[in-house]
Amino acid sequence: MSAKVSVVVPVYKVEKYLNACVSSLVNQTLKEMEIILVDDGSSDNCPQMCDNWALRDKRIKVVHQKNRGISAARNVGVSVASGTYLAFVDSDDTVMPQMYERLLKTAEEKQADVVFCGLQRVNVAHVPKMKETAISPELLTTESALVLGLTGKMPLYGCNFLVKLSDWNHLPLKFDETLCFQEDAELVFRMIANAEKIAYLPEPLYCYWRHGGAMTVAPKLQYVAAIPVLLKKIKLTLKGSKDSVCRALSVYEVSEYTFAYHLYLCSKEPNKPKQLRAEVLTDLREGVRRCPFHDWRKNSNALETLLSVLHLLPLAVWVRYGRKD
Repeated sequence: MSAKVSVVVPVYKVEKYLNACVSSLVNQTLKEMEIILVDDGSSDNCPQMCDNWALRDKRIKVVHQKNRGISAARNVGVSVASGTYLAFVDSDDTVMPQMYERLLKTAEEKQADVVFCGLQRVNVAHVPKMKETAISPELLTTESALVLGLTGKMPLYGCNFLVKLSDWNHLPLKFDETLCFQEDAELVFRMIANAEKIAYLPEPLYCYWRHGGAMTVAPKLQYVAAIPVLLKKIKLTLKGSKDSVCRALSVYEVSEYTFAYHLYLCSKEPNKPKQLRAEVLTDLREGVRRCPFHDWRKNSNALETLLSVLHLLPLAVWVRYGRKD
């Protein structure tokens, strides 16, 4: 049985959550799947757990490697994938049983280059739920998908999409192994920028678990320094885009720099460099200055951007701070 979908799962020190993740994949309503577990040099019981899963289900492949980071693990997983379509799942998350059947159906019916689905944030007090009625997918242009993603109106992550493996390899796409934070963001925007048809299925099929890990409790200063690097890469990727995308990108910049400043304030590392704080504040001020809302009374687009910024600032503390990068 040939695989219609290959799912790459990077695994590193998640022995508490790995079984739940893999169980949600092997129990998918879509059976023609290939599940690739990439053990990234984990020092806990994950390597043996991966091998045990491979013995239980022939659809599971396991790759063991020295620790190289999540981006390298994902890239290695892609290199051994053989399915028609490609997807990724974080090893401490789960997916709803119908996720890949619905994404595949949407991709085929809409003839979409890439399909995104909705995402729900869950924890032990909030059990994942599936809506009783199906939601019709939307077909988006490259421009509209970028605007929705940059302004936070459509979830764009490295784990809630389905893309043709042939398209992935043709571009080619690879996760940037030099980034240590939000490493999926630049790739997702690059993937959309090179796609003609993007479908969005709003159903919350991906379950993003909030485990209260170290990232949530005490962010590292290296994440603060990584955000300007990430933004430079995204701006280079979207260079020459239409005006609506450029306006949305300015909103995204303000949101990210606000998030960086919040990370700096929340970091508990000793002797936090004041120079880093000054640089983040300077970047934030420059980002606000570039936002086209300084003359909002004469410009309806500027007013829309202003409202988007005001909408996104709380997300810098809530949504983005909850990322487990």
